[in-house]
Amino acid sequence: MLGVGAPIRADLVKDGRELRGQVDAPAIDLRLAARLAGQDDLEVTKGTLGIRGEGSLRGGVAKAKVHVELSDLTMRSIEGARAVADASIDERDVALAVNAGLGEAGELELRTSRLTIGGRVDDPGSWRRVAGRVHLVGEVDMERAARLVPAEALPVADVRGSFSVRGQIGRDAPDAPPEVQLHAHTNGLVLAARSSEPERVAGVAVEPPPLWRSTDVDVGLDVRNDGRSGLTNVAFRATDAKGVVVALDAKAVLPYAEIARDPSVARARALEAPMSVTLVVPPRRLDQLPAIAGVRDVQGAIEAQLDASGTILDPRVRFVARSRGVRTTAMPPDVQADTDVALDYDGRAADLVAKTRSRGEELLDVGARVEVRARDVLAGGGGTPLAWKGSGRVALRAFPLESLPQLADRHVQGRVSGEVALDGLHDDARVKGRIDLERLAVGKAEYPRGRITLEAGDGKLAAKVRLDQKDGFLDASASTGLVWGAEVAPSLDPEHPIEATLRADAFRAAALQPFVEGAVPALDGRIDANARARIVPGKPGAELSGKLAFRDGTVQIAALGEELRSVRATAFFSPDGTIRVTDVSARGTEGEVNADANVKLDGMRVADARANIRIPEKSPLALSVQGQPIGELAGAIEIGARQSADAKKTEVVVSVPKLNVALPQVTKTGVQQLESRDNIRVGVFRDREKFVMLPLSKADLARARGEEDEEQATDGTRLDVDVKLGRITIERGNQLRVRLTGNPKIVIEGGETKMLGQIAVESGWVDAQGKKFEVEKGTVTFNGESPPNPVVVVTAGWTAADGTRVYADFVGPVKTGRVTLRSEPPRPKNEILALVLFGTADGANPQPPPPGRQPDGTTQAAVGLGGGLVAQGLTEALDDLTGVQATARIDTTRSSNPRPEVEFQLSPKVSLSFAHVIGTPPITEPDKNLANVEYRFHRNWSLETTFGDRGTALLDAIWQKRY
Repeated sequence: MLGVGAPIRADLVKDGRELRGQVDAPAIDLRLAARLAGQDDLEVTKGTLGIRGEGSLRGGVAKAKVHVELSDLTMRSIEGARAVADASIDERDVALAVNAGLGEAGELELRTSRLTIGGRVDDPGSWRRVAGRVHLVGEVDMERAARLVPAEALPVADVRGSFSVRGQIGRDAPDAPPEVQLHAHTNGLVLAARSSEPERVAGVAVEPPPLWRSTDVDVGLDVRNDGRSGLTNVAFRATDAKGVVVALDAKAVLPYAEIARDPSVARARALEAPMSVTLVVPPRRLDQLPAIAGVRDVQGAIEAQLDASGTILDPRVRFVARSRGVRTTAMPPDVQADTDVALDYDGRAADLVAKTRSRGEELLDVGARVEVRARDVLAGGGGTPLAWKGSGRVALRAFPLESLPQLADRHVQGRVSGEVALDGLHDDARVKGRIDLERLAVGKAEYPRGRITLEAGDGKLAAKVRLDQKDGFLDASASTGLVWGAEVAPSLDPEHPIEATLRADAFRAAALQPFVEGAVPALDGRIDANARARIVPGKPGAELSGKLAFRDGTVQIAALGEELRSVRATAFFSPDGTIRVTDVSARGTEGEVNADANVKLDGMRVADARANIRIPEKSPLALSVQGQPIGELAGAIEIGARQSADAKKTEVVVSVPKLNVALPQVTKTGVQQLESRDNIRVGVFRDREKFVMLPLSKADLARARGEEDEEQATDGTRLDVDVKLGRITIERGNQLRVRLTGNPKIVIEGGETKMLGQIAVESGWVDAQGKKFEVEKGTVTFNGESPPNPVVVVTAGWTAADGTRVYADFVGPVKTGRVTLRSEPPRPKNEILALVLFGTADGANPQPPPPGRQPDGTTQAAVGLGGGLVAQGLTEALDDLTGVQATARIDTTRSSNPRPEVEFQLSPKVSLSFAHVIGTPPITEPDKNLANVEYRFHRNWSLETTFGDRGTALLDAIWQKRY
């Protein structure tokens, strides 16, 4: 055979009952061989394989020798791999020796000793009766070795470190059980869990942030069994720089001989085998646990031990854990907790007891019992539900709320006492509890006393909450029907009404803030209420009565980052299910807002809702997002909403008849925008073709776990928002002013947001380099893409001093569209750009100046470009200083005498401007300072009067015609 390296020669001879063969392949080119075999994905770039052997087979008796040698193999992450293997068979004696070097990926050695098959070589049963020993020694660089495996086949996203293994397996006779001796350990182990499949970007695999990552723990494993006695020992250790983290020792007696004769009984015999398991977490300070434990900010110590005996079908398990001196940074310095946990399981029922103490007093006492047989759990399936039931209780005695990090972060303090008991879970469940609160504090709001009672079961649910403060109180209750019984979780009975009452007198709303922190980071104010409600789920109608008032409020909305003060609102409840909200008002850091609303409830759904929001022009509301001002709003907004009968679909109509938006000046100092960019990813390169993203927030980890997507995908709700824009005016000082209208629509379904419809620009202008471009037409069309990428079509024009009309067109999607320039009369693109930048088509390279003049192109370019930038900043300063629309610009039509100008727009038809000539004015026009009054009395006609300090006096009648 030719074409894959040196010639390959093979001979096969059949002579009677004897078969003889010989092969000689001194140098097979593995790169060519891989291509011929269609294995290009192995990425073999070079390597040579040599094979020499001979043998014969006669009457089931074989004699053969084979020598294989691999040299200089390069594939994927392996460079310079080599291997030598020798195999032989002489009747029933078999020998194998392999010595492989995987370059920098590791070494592997395998050899046999006294290996004998149990019969004819061509009988598969003979190989199952093999006797002898197989020895294995190896050390592997796991990162390099992992690259040889397809990424989708790896259970982890990243693995690094070295892996060493040494052991043997074998038996002394064909009928003897096998014996195993194995030792394996890692050094410098790094593991990262896979969150989702990577995406390919420019040939690089970009992996999302891992769910967890371990960088400081190594593991070791020892396995040994005695084939004759059946005793098997397994020892596992996880260690770090401080010592042993977890130690597992397990022993079992398995009938290997019986399993070897009939492998089908292996599972049954393993479940019935006597066993002994000990799992130990040695005493360790919490702040010295491995980083993957995530308890760096917790002080104290912990230890635990689990002992199991008996059989898997009938186990005896005891687990004990202790913690001492535990405290978090959020807890008071003198508060430390000691906790003891004990769990006992006898194969039929498990009992849990946990107690927490501090300063010698018991704070928490937890007890639980679950009755379930181990045999039933292991049997599983079969269509028969697992039989089990449970019960539990929790007793609290002056338990400090601030000891819980989740509450301490929300500035919640106080003492909790009481007991909650759960009985008959998965049988006939019922729960009953009472919680007493003492010295409860949420931020600066204090509530000396409080009580919560709950009772559920026997088809009923009743709950009451009472909070007392020095100058007020809140008393709320709710009751309804409940379906529970043998279900794990209860559900509301749709045939029974939900009845609720609320009474409050000057109650501070800060107590509600921890429950709405995600949407409302700050909440306070006073609540006065006396209201009742009776609603039947799934049925029409709602009975409401009473009144609720909120006053002296402070509300911070997370979506806006804006704190509203002096918030007040009053809600009146009517027996027909109508909620009328009046007297809604609030003040921001600047400006105020007023509103009113009407909501009609039909059962649990919103049958109809109407809201009116008003922001007076004399006191526009200043809004900001994440500390960055976005402008001042003034106008009116009308909102209407209704839900479908199943409350799955919500339709909202937002009408904005008039709204003025004053944007902040962009050149002023402020917070830099740090919104996420789709084309930017933060992480590290593992190699040239693998990039791992780093989690920058908790939201990144949530997305990696798929929590948000799963929740949204199973929600099944839909929100349709129809926005009707009337006259919307947006302005930014003397930089921008546009008037918008349109009818955009928003659809939110299955966690996906789509925008449809169009926004049109009716009129406006924008300042660029001191040139005022008038918007002649413009549309923003949303096509339903997610995320939105609307198509923008905008045309704006500016008339240069020489009468050239310059147009700027933006056409295309907002992410990829580009601005193009054109002019009337037509000019080359370089001249158009020069007009915009320098005020003249000559740009930076004008024609030679007339005799007697010395200006050059560089001077004119500097004046035009620099003047435009300076004028833009001056325009903003004048606008802030005078409160009148003012425009600053530099006239560069005469390069030798650039002329700064300031124009004040006194009314839509009258403007006043002043100019000063820099340098020496020409003899024909000696004035250094000029004043100009322009009166535009018709669309095409205007009068201009100019006065100079050297006697100039002009009156011009100007007629303009645009084509």
